[in-house]
Amino acid sequence: MNTSKEPVVVGQMMFATLAMQFNLKEKHPELRESILKEVKAWIKKDPGVVKSNMGGWHSKTTHTGPLGNLTKTIADEYAPIYGRAMGWELKNRKFFSEGGAWANINPPGGSNNTHVHGNCILSAVYYVQTHGVAQGPIIFCDPRPGAIQYHPLIGEPNYINAQNIERIPQDHDLLLFPSWLPHRVSLNKSKKRRISVAVNFNIGLVR
Repeated sequence: MNTSKEPVVVGQMMFATLAMQFNLKEKHPELRESILKEVKAWIKKDPGVVKSNMGGWHSKTTHTGPLGNLTKTIADEYAPIYGRAMGWELKNRKFFSEGGAWANINPPGGSNNTHVHGNCILSAVYYVQTHGVAQGPIIFCDPRPGAIQYHPLIGEPNYINAQNIERIPQDHDLLLFPSWLPHRVSLNKSKKRRISVAVNFNIGLVR
């Protein structure tokens, strides 16, 4: 008589990486139009800078105007949601951006190399103008060296064994993720420009 039982298994996720996605269309519809107008005028008078952008335009950073308004909105309303989920101490502390926000424009054929954002703890990307799957997803890469050095053949892909996780954003979407998380943007295969705004945050004491 077989009296064997299934072994008791206690599973635990270790060293999880949290990313959050919001859509700001209902609560802050004004942000998209003001930023779109600002960026379209900005690109006509500023050649931009070269960072991770390949064939695209990367603005200088700013703390003012529509991008400054976006920065304040994220710092006051959305970054704290992320911080609380992470269990960070937020009493008498607030999120702030030392470097400011910048705009990215990827024309058809544009992309961004794999990179991280240094000297900060939380990064945000707000999507101003998107074009579905053809625009190219943002791709987050597994940051653990050991996990990507060697792994068995994957029979059933899932979020536990994934080495890359893609997101295809829509207009008004806001992504929050750890600044140390490697990410890249695939080739824009649409026939229109893909426009986003990025900004980094730290936490400081309120004085």
